[in-house]
Amino acid sequence: MKRPKIPESFVWRKYILAIGLSVVIVFLMFYKLGSLTTGVSSGEIATNIQPLGWHGLFRQPLYLPINLFRSIFFKLFNHSVFLLRLPSVLFGIASIASFSGLVYLWHGKKVAYLSTLMFVCSAWLLHVSRLATNDVVYLWAIVSAMLGYVCLDEFEHSKAVAFLNFFLLGLLITIPGLVWLSLFMLFIERKMLKDRLDELNLWGRLLSIILLLLWLPLTIYRNHVNHTFKIWLGLPNHFGSLIHIFKNFVAVPVHLLIRGPAYPQLWLGRSAVLDAFALAMLILGAYTYVKHRNNSRTRLLAALLLLSIILIGLNGSVSFSLIIPLAYLLIAMGLSYLMHSWKKVFPLNPVARWLSVSIIIVAILFSCLYNLRSYFIAWPHDPNTYSTFDRTV
Repeated sequence: MKRPKIPESFVWRKYILAIGLSVVIVFLMFYKLGSLTTGVSSGEIATNIQPLGWHGLFRQPLYLPINLFRSIFFKLFNHSVFLLRLPSVLFGIASIASFSGLVYLWHGKKVAYLSTLMFVCSAWLLHVSRLATNDVVYLWAIVSAMLGYVCLDEFEHSKAVAFLNFFLLGLLITIPGLVWLSLFMLFIERKMLKDRLDELNLWGRLLSIILLLLWLPLTIYRNHVNHTFKIWLGLPNHFGSLIHIFKNFVAVPVHLLIRGPAYPQLWLGRSAVLDAFALAMLILGAYTYVKHRNNSRTRLLAALLLLSIILIGLNGSVSFSLIIPLAYLLIAMGLSYLMHSWKKVFPLNPVARWLSVSIIIVAILFSCLYNLRSYFIAWPHDPNTYSTFDRTV
């Protein structure tokens, strides 16, 4: 018997949300990219004048992933504020894609759409993804490393996933402070990676080792020549007193949950990094993970949160952006728990289920609107922003 043909409109309906979200991402990432601020900051000027190209990368391989893109774009096109910030935008989009894929594998399509929308509209992501600084690589690195770990477990016997994971962990070595993240991910993935290596032939194993250690000799050599070992390891030039170190560690959750850091280049005043709804979902997500504290995912997130707080709290080269994707993964869990709990209360009532989703969507839209107004309207017109972005390319 011939199967009935599925209407074309039904097929397209499945992809309309993905297409719409992609349009929102592209629009927010490129809207007024070169003109939102009156000029550029000193940090962006430093990015513009740093040595790039093969000689520049050889002389200083730190931040290799993003500097490789800068070398290509700066070589091919004329300099402008738009071009200066473009590599950061690409890494911001890569961060969003990795976050979305990770949430989809953990919580399903609906939560992935909603949490990705919140992540895309978060003021911190927009700040670091639309400035020509290196902060965005920390946003990209941790969520990409987590996605690699989950894909290793999800797609068993996949050689491509194993090779990509080795390559990613090798790249993380070149980012200041993230050699510890690379070592940690290697430790927790050791059994899965060993199983993949056992499935490969001699040439496959050799390729895996090369992908993992490709940049390590150059990075160690240049850090020795340039005397930048402390920067590479994410350590401060000088350690303060124990009280000062303790305050730095406490400041990390305080900046995330209560009041933001005083960085005019990256943030508006001392407003909280998370809005009220995002904070409520984060608390709910953290509560859910605590309830399931013996779960492997809970242990992974807890270990990465602790590692992030330590690396950021050392007040070295590691950016505060490292912890932001982890916070939004907790928010995704909060959304998932809220929707699942409502579904359990009204398992067969479509009106109640529709109402719950509608209320959550409205709350998310208000959260997004708050963050977008903070970044696109309030921050560019703040006097501190004017005084910070007072230079020209």
